[in-house]
Amino acid sequence: MKLLSFTVIFWGFIALSSSLRRHWVELLPSSKKFNNHPSQKQVIVLRIAGYSSLLIGYFLCLENLGISIGLVYWTGLITTAAALQSMLLTYRPQWIIKVGVILIIIVILIPLCID
Repeated sequence: MKLLSFTVIFWGFIALSSSLRRHWVELLPSSKKFNNHPSQKQVIVLRIAGYSSLLIGYFLCLENLGISIGLVYWTGLITTAAALQSMLLTYRPQWIIKVGVILIIIVILIPLCID
């Protein structure tokens, strides 16, 4: 469940960074060719999805670890996900979606391998 929380938080940060024009072009290279920018509706949807993902990650941490430890753990997860995202945006922006997909695959495969 902790890895699931991290994955949800990481995808929340992907959605939030995609709502900015600069990162939209970096994360979606095809939009650079056509000089595309996110519409106002897409920006709103991405921001709602991003903040909702951060909230879902918060509730996952609270459910698993309780309110005192869950809040501290959630803060640590947000810090780690933001640091990973900022490093990837700085040096390898095309890897962000790939890392997110790999995290989803790991979250799906771990319960299958354990049982």
